[in-house]
Amino acid sequence: MNNTATITSGAITKAYLYASLTEQVFPFPVELNGYLLSPKHMNDRVIRDVHLVPALVGPGHYLFHPTDISNEAEKVYRQGNNILGIWHSHARLSTFHSHDDNIVLEDVFELFAFDNKIKEKRIVPNPPGPFSISTYSGNIWKITDKASGLNAIIESPTIGSVSFALGHLYGIKEVKETYISEVYSLVVNADGEKPHLEIMSGEFNNREGNFFSIEKRRGNLKIIEEGLQFDKKDMLEEITQKVSLDIEGFI
Repeated sequence: MNNTATITSGAITKAYLYASLTEQVFPFPVELNGYLLSPKHMNDRVIRDVHLVPALVGPGHYLFHPTDISNEAEKVYRQGNNILGIWHSHARLSTFHSHDDNIVLEDVFELFAFDNKIKEKRIVPNPPGPFSISTYSGNIWKITDKASGLNAIIESPTIGSVSFALGHLYGIKEVKETYISEVYSLVVNADGEKPHLEIMSGEFNNREGNFFSIEKRRGNLKIIEEGLQFDKKDMLEEITQKVSLDIEGFI
């Protein structure tokens, strides 16, 4: 599965600006959190905007509760966006993914993975046999195996590279269409430290209606040049309206 998430330069700039602007609202930088968005009409997984979620925060560690996430989800969907994951800032702490952040990412995957499914082609080299070939055209072959119920489309770089031995086919690749979902967790901070990215992905089982082969891994962030309009004054006002300090967290 892919180990890279793509974000626009405008979206990553906005996330870091949110993180640093908290010092102008509070006496110190605090942790913020929100969604990673992509307009629905784009039909891809490029992060093109970041959304701030209302929350009660403190100067130290803040746990992004699933209720915080889901309460704003409908509003974001109505505005024509897909939710690709979450982001949060670590104030002036380094950018890393804690054990609690991993737990939150699992909750986020359950909430949004179904809406993030994208059809992909999975290549399976040298599928088992024996097979019988029903039709073929160029380097595309249709094979069947009555014993296992297999009915698949396979691909070979050249027909000559396919060899036969005891009814088995070698040098071929089965092309399997499947639905893959990915959810991202992005961490930034007020100091502009290099961002940290985690990816959780899974393959969708159409028959059972659930995900399998779910895995979490450290990801790479690819930044593409694409602007995003935002106003610093509006962002300051948004932080003031949405973010409150957890007084008990200071005691």
